[in-house]
Order: sequence, then C-alpha cells, then structure tokens
Amino acid sequence: MPGRSSSSSGSTGFISFSGIESALSSLKNFQNCINTGMDTASSVALDLVETQTEVSSEYSMDKAMVEFVMMDRELNHYVKAVQSMINHVKEERPENIPDLKLLVEMKFLALQNKNSDADFQNNEKFVQFKQQLKELKKQWKPTEDGGRSECDKIKDKEASRAGNERGTARPFSKATAPFCIPSSRV
Repeated sequence: MPGRSSSSSGSTGFISFSGIESALSSLKNFQNCINTGMDTASSVALDLVETQTEVSSEYSMDKAMVEFVMMDRELNHYVKAVQSMINHVKEERPENIPDLKLLVEMKFLALQNKNSDADFQNNEKFVQFKQQLKELKKQWKPTEDGGRSECDKIKDKEASRAGNERGTARPFSKATAPFCIPSSRV
C-alpha cells in the first residue's frame, strides 16, 4: 500500500506503510503479554488473600495491576496515534509529507492528556480483579458479630483433622500460613 512520503520531512516521494503496519501488528501482539501479566498478578493477589499473607504483598499486586492497566492504555494510545498518522497521510496525499514522527507524537500526547481514573473502571480485567479481591476478602474475614468466618471454620476443622492424624498440631500464625504442622517437627 504505497503512499507518498520519504525518509526526510518536506520532500516528495512514495512510502510503503507495510513496515509500519507490521510493527503495529507486533505491538498489538504485545497486548497479549500485558493481558497475561494481568492474569498472573490477579491470580497471585487472590492467592495472597486466601493464604492471609501480609497486606503489603497484596498491595504490591494491586500496584502491579495498576501498572499493567497503564501500560495497556499507553500502548493503545500509541497504536491509535500511529494508525491516525497513516490514515491522515493516505487520505491527504500531500505533496510535501509532514514530519510523520511529529504527527504521531502530537496525536499520542493528545490521547495521553485525556487519561483519567475512569480508564481503570473501563478496563475489564482490572474491574474483575477488584471485584474478585473484594469477594474473597469477605469470605476470609471474621464475621461482624465477632464469630469466625466459614473459611476459618473449615481451616480449623482441617487443622483438627490433621492434628488427630499426625499427633498434636500447632498452627502457624495467620500471617504466615493457613495450614498446620505437627508439633513434633517444630
């Protein structure tokens, strides 16, 4: 798909956008890597809540999810900026081709300036992560009346069973592990 352009700004000639479009395709494939990272961070954070690990570790996973959302948003903006530049040059076919890099940078900055916290609410994986985290925390926290949650009762039952099978059990603190070990090994 040749369009008019050349390597230097302001001159006339033809340019093939196939190299740029190929690079864009590679960038779009990178979004799969970002999605995989989000899935992994989400899984780790949920595991941390289940094992009642320190809040700082959970906070780190939350920060990682925010970073992934920001990378995803920035990558989307860059792809849109490059596609916008390609479309502009193909449609206008100017005699003197403008600085393509400058066009991309201007469009990218315009898109970045529109960033807001609402972008996080529009990211499906981030919203799902927050909802799952909230639900899991409800399951693992003590009840409001001071009683124990269903998950705590299950853990106690499993610890008791493990203690009966292997001797007296001594549980770790909740912050360390959700399981029991035989006291003879400690």
